Amino acid sequence: ACFAPPKAIVRAEEEEAPARTVTNSNSETSDTGTRVYAWGQRAALPVSTASGDSAPDEDLRRPTEFAWFRRFSEKHNCLWQQLAFGPSFGAARSNSGKLFVWGSYRKVDGTRFFVEPTALIFEIGGEDTRFVDVQCSESGVWGLTSAGQVVVWERVHARIAEVAPPQSSQAPRRMVGGRGVTGLDRPVVRMSIGVSHAAFITEDGEVFCLGSNRCGECGADPAVQGAASACRRVQFPRHCNPIARISCGRSHTVAIGAEGQVLAWGDDSKIQLGLGDTRSNLGDERPWTGSRGFQNLMRTGESMAPNSALRGGPDSPSFGRAPSTSSKKYGEFQVHCQWRPTLMMDIPLEFERQVHGIPYPPPDDIECGDDFTLLLARDSPDWFPP
Repeated sequence: ACFAPPKAIVRAEEEEAPARTVTNSNSETSDTGTRVYAWGQRAALPVSTASGDSAPDEDLRRPTEFAWFRRFSEKHNCLWQQLAFGPSFGAARSNSGKLFVWGSYRKVDGTRFFVEPTALIFEIGGEDTRFVDVQCSESGVWGLTSAGQVVVWERVHARIAEVAPPQSSQAPRRMVGGRGVTGLDRPVVRMSIGVSHAAFITEDGEVFCLGSNRCGECGADPAVQGAASACRRVQFPRHCNPIARISCGRSHTVAIGAEGQVLAWGDDSKIQLGLGDTRSNLGDERPWTGSRGFQNLMRTGESMAPNSALRGGPDSPSFGRAPSTSSKKYGEFQVHCQWRPTLMMDIPLEFERQVHGIPYPPPDDIECGDDFTLLLARDSPDWFPP
């Protein structure tokens, strides 16, 4: 999704004149509100039939404006600062720190019903709570207040049906609820929410992780602790604290340290941790199972071993111990994960830099996808302001 400024402001900036308010009785053609465009999976789109949007029959491949945001912006004189999306729902944050949520669900007859954006209220904090960040996980909406408290609304995909109006022409009810996340020593200044785990940076630079730990993404040995049910402080190598940035992917986590170090841990099956090519080149190390076992059976008649998951042996994924450093190559059929925060390898140099051997500066920001990691490095002072 993306934002577009009001046309009146754009024209004023081009003409170097003060912005003015355009009066138009037809709100569908008014250009004074902030426009919001979105595209992608249709289940999570902010469709409002009352505002004139048509419910899409398929996923959108082109950016499409959704009129509810422009109408609300005009009526309440606000701007939109942030959008976040889940599988079948989404959330938005205005410049006044208010949160809004929308979504869709499948009815009994198989049709999909879209619920337009409605206010998301923190029950304990009240309507005056101001949020500075909002993100979505696989099933919940997470908000960070201006006071540094993390609030989560769980099972949002199921609650969308509860706030839906009886008729599509009516406004939905507000979604009230949310609980504060406990176990954090100090106020949170930055958070990152993945599909099934979350990471928080407190004001003293410590990192806490919460949620699934199947691949070590919460900084614990997955063979010992499969999930972090409470906030768990992550241990970093020396000289890395305080942590400046953090980002969560589907099953991996990446952080930037105090001196620009980039550390990564969790799932490494797609080499997304940036530790180099740690895949095994030793071939199949299981001579009595899989294709290698079948070949031995046909060649020598030696019987194949039962599947390790069935026999519960030491090779079973539930009993195998995850490697904790990047010095060990993964086996051909071993779970690719690093549960200890490990330094990434240096960014490979482009041809012009290879001649002089000039390394890239430390990255300013990071962003994690499902199975990839992006580093934003300031390559030239002419590209970005200091």
